[in-house]
Amino acid sequence: MNKNFSKIFRLKSTEIDRNRNVSIRVDSRRFASMQVVLRLFTSASLCILHFTFYIFVSFCASAQNETKWSRADCESYARTNALSILRSQLTRQNAAHNATGAWDAYLPRLSASATQHSQNSQSTQSGSTSLSGALPYGFDYAATASDTWRGSDDSAAWSLEISKRIWGASSWDSSLSTFRNAHLADQSAELLLNRLTRELVETVRHRFHEIIRARQTHTSNTLRLNVARKNLEIAEANENPLDIANAKFELLQAEAQLLRSERLITDAFDRLKEILGLDPNFELDTTDALPETRPEPDLASDLAWVVEHSEDILIQQLRIQQLQNELSTLRESLGPSVSISASTSDVFGSSDSGPDHRVTLRASWPLGSLADRARHDIKQNDILDAKLQLRQTQISLHRQVLDLSRRLAETQRQIDVARQRFPIALMRVELYQDRWDNEPNFDILELIRAQNALEDARIELINQETIYFDLLASYIRLTDCDNR
Repeated sequence: MNKNFSKIFRLKSTEIDRNRNVSIRVDSRRFASMQVVLRLFTSASLCILHFTFYIFVSFCASAQNETKWSRADCESYARTNALSILRSQLTRQNAAHNATGAWDAYLPRLSASATQHSQNSQSTQSGSTSLSGALPYGFDYAATASDTWRGSDDSAAWSLEISKRIWGASSWDSSLSTFRNAHLADQSAELLLNRLTRELVETVRHRFHEIIRARQTHTSNTLRLNVARKNLEIAEANENPLDIANAKFELLQAEAQLLRSERLITDAFDRLKEILGLDPNFELDTTDALPETRPEPDLASDLAWVVEHSEDILIQQLRIQQLQNELSTLRESLGPSVSISASTSDVFGSSDSGPDHRVTLRASWPLGSLADRARHDIKQNDILDAKLQLRQTQISLHRQVLDLSRRLAETQRQIDVARQRFPIALMRVELYQDRWDNEPNFDILELIRAQNALEDARIELINQETIYFDLLASYIRLTDCDNR
């Protein structure tokens, strides 16, 4: 009986062990199945997160909020309200006032006087009027009339004199050099205002593109942070210490990048408000839309226009004209000074002696005019230097246009390459995600690198597109192809 009982007990124990082993195998299979399901669910969640997030960003970027400033709005505001423009307009107005005031040398001068004198019961009254002035090409004139009353005695007189500097300073064409240089300075101020306006528009476009770049980078960093958090959740669920450490490290790095991108957005808005002349506390918001059209530069016509009509070229040409006018004045100052004058006068009354006519020739030659000769030679050198600088400016502008044209073409190719890289980077993420879902020993670090490469490709595409429009803004500023 004891033997039978022992046999029955061994059979029961064996059956219990078998059932336990079967239960353990079933539980392990269930755990593996649940792990696979969890990874598939996480992978699907990440894909849905990518898709939903960027669909949302696309809709936000395309929506036009009435309170947001477009790039055209910023340019229009800057042209009329930027502090640099307002200051340049004042300079332009001052130059116009100086050009008007240059005519003052040729305005007539009118003077009048009246005198009453009493002595020993005798009273004398007198009065006089004179009109004098200068005319271009070295002419001067003076006319005087006077009248005197002394009791019953009354006398009057008049005189007229016209003179001409035949040789010497301000004798011929150089007499207009002051007015001409003031007019040239007025033209230079207008050209400077036009150049400053184009440079301001270029800067506004750069700042606007900087905001777009910072915002898009912030969007990518936000998505990177969300992905890092999901990776950490999965690593903690799998209880893999190495994966957890790598996921935590990536999460901290993503948080730091997000904080930096937030600061860059704020800095970009501050720089744009500074250029526009807005109050620092003004709540400015802009659209994220880049221009849809990309004009193709016409290199041949743009080069021809730049070397002939650029403000830098025209201002330098006006500078040469100013120096030539000053040289003309210095040239007439060399040698003798010769003038001729003709006058006539007459007196009526008790002291009438008949008309008086005179012609006078005056000549002078200062000894030791070495300083005038030195100033003349220095001015000639200044003109030669200005012409060399003009040629240097033409060569520099030619090179800048060629350089910008080549960089635009290179950046366009970089954009095409970045667009081709993006789907490849997305495919790499999907492949690494699949391996991590199905290979228990797969390192999460490889997946993190692929995810970072995807966001880097996205940011690179954004950077290249904004760089292209920055270069295009510089090209338009040089060639003025927007207004031609």
